[in-house]
Amino acid sequence: MRTYSGVWSALSLLALCSCGRVHYPAVDDLTLVSVDVLQQSEIADHDKFWSPGVITTPLVRVRVSSRRDFQKIAREWGYNVDNQTSLCKNKSMDPKRPLEGFPLVFDRFGMINSYNEKHPDSGSGQSGRITYSVYFDPRDVDNVNFYHYDLVKSPEDVCIVITGLQEIGGDFAIASFRSNTILVSKVEIIAAIARAGLK
Repeated sequence: MRTYSGVWSALSLLALCSCGRVHYPAVDDLTLVSVDVLQQSEIADHDKFWSPGVITTPLVRVRVSSRRDFQKIAREWGYNVDNQTSLCKNKSMDPKRPLEGFPLVFDRFGMINSYNEKHPDSGSGQSGRITYSVYFDPRDVDNVNFYHYDLVKSPEDVCIVITGLQEIGGDFAIASFRSNTILVSKVEIIAAIARAGLK
């Protein structure tokens, strides 16, 4: 039976303070590293969790950095580590305008996954800030569950946060974290699309 030290830590804190969900750790140091539009052939294989040919369109890859080791946190706390991406409203997330993509976070070894015992810590073999990647579509593909957008023809600022959630039984959250918001400016989106020659 697998156990998480963070689960018992969270339960202990809840028992002591009766304060509801534990918010840990603080992730307030995300910074933007780069913005690119990649063809499928340019995306690292360890970032592809889909079968060949399932996704054929280019994707926007945003790289961010943090001192936090998300794979280590995910493993120790049993967190699902995800990203939320939307067009911005007043430099903040706009939940009414989410972007189509993947609610996953990748380090240089692949997808952050608390259940993958073979996945090294994100910062393994390096010191200092750790780089992570998130992906989203530059335009929606007529999915009715998403806001209609086209960053190629109508670029806008994009906002991204990284979140972690620990649940018991799939419906009772006992711990979580939410990062500061990364703002990818319209200018950076335009430049990335131009470099890729996307039309």
